Amino acid sequence: MKRENLQKLLIINWTKPKICNKMSTYYRMADEERKLAKTQGVVDYYESCSDKCCRCGRYKLTYDEIEALNQLRSRCKILYNKDNAAHTEMLKQLWRVTFPELEPPEDCISVKWKEIGFQGTDPGTDFRGAGIFGLQQILYLATHYPQEYKQFIESATDYSFCISALNVTHFYMYYFQLLENRAVGIPGLRRAALKPMKVFCGLNLLDSDAINEIFVAAVFKMHAEWQELKKTRKVNVMNFPTVIIRAVNYVEDILYTLPQDIAKFKQLAFN
Repeated sequence: MKRENLQKLLIINWTKPKICNKMSTYYRMADEERKLAKTQGVVDYYESCSDKCCRCGRYKLTYDEIEALNQLRSRCKILYNKDNAAHTEMLKQLWRVTFPELEPPEDCISVKWKEIGFQGTDPGTDFRGAGIFGLQQILYLATHYPQEYKQFIESATDYSFCISALNVTHFYMYYFQLLENRAVGIPGLRRAALKPMKVFCGLNLLDSDAINEIFVAAVFKMHAEWQELKKTRKVNVMNFPTVIIRAVNYVEDILYTLPQDIAKFKQLAFN
């Protein structure tokens, strides 16, 4: 054998570690499943090599779970449209819950929106990222947890509550693969790993409001963490990303406990 060919062989053997045939097969099959999952609209995000090589299928989504997830994705793709009467009616409903003593303006434009944490007089402009789904989630919080909602907007004098809530919505839209594109400026943004993704899809199949309850749990924790942080230091808006990260990590930890239904999730989140 020529010297230069021997050198090439040595380099190849040195730079490419040997992998047993069984392990190589596992990786190939895992990659094939990953491609299959992607064609079904769901990408697997592995936390470790053991996740990637696991053949037990415990985190594999069922057909029904994928169907339910895709239905939720369709809801998340709807943009807010001020010319859509159903959309403006939802905004007026939020107004009635928030300001029950006042009639909602016909065009939904008012400086009062800024009091609850929208950026300007037209809240519709703040739904560019989360779409109508963002409004639906805030409305869910306001109508299903009215006392807590009023407490939040009254005590959130040093941060923009609704904008922060929309950031939480946007986080979960990306985290649970409801949104394809990565949003800019959302703290701690990442995709869910196999385990929490499987748990969520199971909850979503059982109850279409699972995503709303997860959102509510994160908002509750976000507000509580902000109030606690204020007790220990002087805070400003620059500290808020830390609070959102703590909130979503808190909810993620609950998902890792494998709650079997949304009632169990709420028990863990709110007790």
